[in-house]
Amino acid sequence: MGVSFGVTRCRGCGYEFPIVGGVLIVAEPGQLIGVEAEAPAFRVGRGVSARSLCRLIERRRYAEAFSRLLNPATPEADLLARPPADVGSPERAPTEFIRPDPHHEPRVPVSVQGRLNRLSGGRLLHRARRRVGEYLLENREKLTALEAMDFYMARYSRAETAVHFAFGFGQPRHLAALSVASLIREREGAILDLACGPGHLTHYFCAGETGDRPVVGVDRNYFRLWIARNFMAPGASFICQWVDRPLPFRSGFFGSAFCSDAFHLVLNKAGCLREARRVTASDALIGIVRFGNAAIEPREGHELTVDGYAQLFGEIPHVLLGEDELVASYRGQEGLDLRRSSSPEELAVQKWLSAVLSDDETAFRKHQPVDGRAHAEGRLVVNPIYRLESASAEGDVALRFEFPTEWYEFENAGYLEYAPGRITLSREVLADVQAGSRTDTVRDLIDRFVLIGVPDRYMPERWPAN
Repeated sequence: MGVSFGVTRCRGCGYEFPIVGGVLIVAEPGQLIGVEAEAPAFRVGRGVSARSLCRLIERRRYAEAFSRLLNPATPEADLLARPPADVGSPERAPTEFIRPDPHHEPRVPVSVQGRLNRLSGGRLLHRARRRVGEYLLENREKLTALEAMDFYMARYSRAETAVHFAFGFGQPRHLAALSVASLIREREGAILDLACGPGHLTHYFCAGETGDRPVVGVDRNYFRLWIARNFMAPGASFICQWVDRPLPFRSGFFGSAFCSDAFHLVLNKAGCLREARRVTASDALIGIVRFGNAAIEPREGHELTVDGYAQLFGEIPHVLLGEDELVASYRGQEGLDLRRSSSPEELAVQKWLSAVLSDDETAFRKHQPVDGRAHAEGRLVVNPIYRLESASAEGDVALRFEFPTEWYEFENAGYLEYAPGRITLSREVLADVQAGSRTDTVRDLIDRFVLIGVPDRYMPERWPAN
């Protein structure tokens, strides 16, 4: 989709749908967009209707249309957050990655900000959205994905999801997703990435030799789609709508469908599954990765038990697998074995489950190992989970693995089972990484998850090799 701002009309229903920042928004004319489900108690921003967005775009008020979609993601937002003043300057390139800090203290307490906003009739929020929107649009070509997420998610919204998305590549759940995503990428036909978020897996589907086929990401969160469209997977198309509602695609259009780390958050799971089946071909592979087991706390979203998921999938041919099995398969560079589900005893004690569904009986076999390392697709960088401990006069750097928050550590404790706690990289290795040269040493560091692949505009350079 090459249009940044525009209005399109459906021939069938006659509704107009806005395109904002390259993202098509599919909603009924009066439906409000930009209301964050993560913070249902937050009533500062009511969102904006699809009809209003269309009218703003027709009047070429693009910045206002964009900013109206930027309500903060949490009730604890800092409406006085200011963007960095030195974006794009050579001095801004960090020698150490700037970690998002969702717990920074605002200059004015958020409780006071909330009262001021109410007393002003919402003017404080209006100005905050315009400030955020103008900064992101004006500096879109200078920013990286992490810098944009840091400002909107961490500084403005003060959301824990900033850390989750910033350090999404390389964590155990990402490896589990890649073990199934690699099977989907090998198949022919267009790919549907449901609840794609900022596009970590969409990037993988678009990378490599298969990157010229249609890939479509769907998510109900506008800002995450804007990040995906402009930074993570610019070769894909993105649609903002709820994934458990009718999808705007003809039956059988996609060769495969994928959903990672979101299915348990969907209320109407049967509707989501029914639509995924409708828009995919009869022999499609549908991968649903990492949904929560309600029998194990803590719970989030609308989780089911193992038996509940089995009943939901019903007579659709499928296998149920635990996250441990998927991560072990990926780390061992083994082909995924889909000949049977994990045992009920194995599934019952695992918090995170996955399913592969297909009417193609040949899909349920022991698959061949995937060539290469899927987590190295894209531009090679030093994994941002590592902090700089010291740098020598010769240009070598000593790194320390450090979880960004306690909650991230709780959810990703298995990370240290395969990534070293400390490591030193030589100046020569850093130069090879910057040059994209995959020497034997570089490949070993990829296997140890010290080096990972990311989209070209994911993060700033960390250590210049000169």
